[in-house]
Amino acid sequence: MKIAGFVFFLFFYLYVPEIIFLPVSIRLIIGALGLLLYAIRLIHKYSSADADFSVNKDFLTFWIGTIAISLVALVVVVINGSADGKVISEIGIRFTMLFGGAYFLTWYLKQMNVNMNYQIILKAFIAVLVIQCFIGVGTFVNPVIKEIFNAIQKPSDVAIQNKVGIMRMSGFGMTFFGAGLDCGLALMILVFLVRENKYQTGILILLAFVFLFILAVGTFMARTTLIGALFAFGYLILPHSNSRKHIKFAAITSVILIVVAGYSIPVLLNSEKYGMVIRFAFEAFFNYSEYGSLETESSNDLQTMYRFPEQLKTYFIGDGWLNHPEIEGYYYKQTDVGYLRLIYFGGVFYALLWFLFHYLMLNRIVMNINSKEIKMLALTIFFFLVVVNVKGLADFYPLVFLLLVFSSAYKSFQKEHTNAAY
Repeated sequence: MKIAGFVFFLFFYLYVPEIIFLPVSIRLIIGALGLLLYAIRLIHKYSSADADFSVNKDFLTFWIGTIAISLVALVVVVINGSADGKVISEIGIRFTMLFGGAYFLTWYLKQMNVNMNYQIILKAFIAVLVIQCFIGVGTFVNPVIKEIFNAIQKPSDVAIQNKVGIMRMSGFGMTFFGAGLDCGLALMILVFLVRENKYQTGILILLAFVFLFILAVGTFMARTTLIGALFAFGYLILPHSNSRKHIKFAAITSVILIVVAGYSIPVLLNSEKYGMVIRFAFEAFFNYSEYGSLETESSNDLQTMYRFPEQLKTYFIGDGWLNHPEIEGYYYKQTDVGYLRLIYFGGVFYALLWFLFHYLMLNRIVMNINSKEIKMLALTIFFFLVVVNVKGLADFYPLVFLLLVFSSAYKSFQKEHTNAAY
C-alpha cells in the first residue's frame, strides 16, 4: 500500500488531466504541499539555536536555473514587446510546482519508512507508464472504459482525446508527442534496471514483456517511442564489466518480439480497427515495403516546418513568441520543431540555456548517486532530448526534477548511514 500510494501521487505529478470534480490539478495540490513542507524545513533549519547555514547545492542549482530562464524570457518579451508573456509565468509556476511536487514525493517516501534507494523512483516511473499503457489499450478497445475516463475529465481534455482519432491510442492526460517521449524514457530506464541489477531469468522474462508492451502501446500512441527504443537498444548493447545479463535480456526480448509480432501482426492487420492503428504506427515500414520509401506523412510535414529566421536579430533575442499571436492553437511561424520554437521565442542563447539546465540537473543527479551506470543513463537521456527536439519542443523536467530532489535526499541518507557505521 505504501508504494501504491506513491505510484498514485507520481502519476498525477507527471500528468495533469483536468478532472471535472477538482478545481485545480492534483499536481498543483501536491506541489503546494511540497512547497509548504520545504518552507517549514527552511524555517526550522535557519531559526533553531544551532542553525545550519549551509546551502543545498542541488536546490541552489535548481533555483538559479529557474530564475535565469524566467529572467531571460522576461527580457525577451520586454525587448520584443510581444504579448506572449504568459510563457514566463508558465515557466516559473510550472518549475516551482514541479519542485514542490518532487519535494512532497520524497517526503512521502521518508514518512512511509521506505528504503531510500534511488531505483524506487525509476521503478515507480515504469509502473506509471505501464498503467498509462493499460489505460490506452482499454480506452481504445472498450468504448465503455473510454466513456468512463471522458466522464471524469473536463471538456477541454475530452476534446484533446477526440483529436487523437481512431488511428492512435492515448493515455490519461498523456497523448501525442509527450506520450512518445515518456514511453521512450521508460524503455531506457528498463534497460538501466537490467544492467544495474543481477536479475534472475524469470525476472528478465517479465521485464522483456514489460519492455515490449510499453514499446508497442507507446508506438500506437506516438511514433516518437521508436526513437526512444533505438536509444534504449543502443544503451542495452554497450559493454558491461560486471554482468552479461543485458545480453541475455536482449536475446529474450528479441525472441518474444519475433514470436508475438510474427503471430499477432498478420491477424490484427485483417481487422479494420486494429489494422489501421498498426499501419499508422509503422507507416514508414509499410511505405518502404510497398513504395520503396521510408517517407511518412509526419516526416513530410516536418520538412515544411523548417522555416529558419530571416532576421539576424531573431537569432540573438528571438521574436518573443512561442505560440502564434493570431491563430489560437498554432505555434509561432507554424513550426513544431523544438529548436526553432526556442530560437523564435528567445534566440540561440535561450535555446542553449534550455538544454544547459537539463544538463546541470542531470550532472547533479550523477554526482549525488555516484554510479557509473546512472551516468550512462543520464547521458542517454540527454542525447535523446537533443535528438527529439529536432521534431518537437521536448523537456524532461518532471522526471529530472524528481530525481534531483530525491538524489539529494538519497545522498544525505547515505552519509547518515556511513557515519552511523563508524
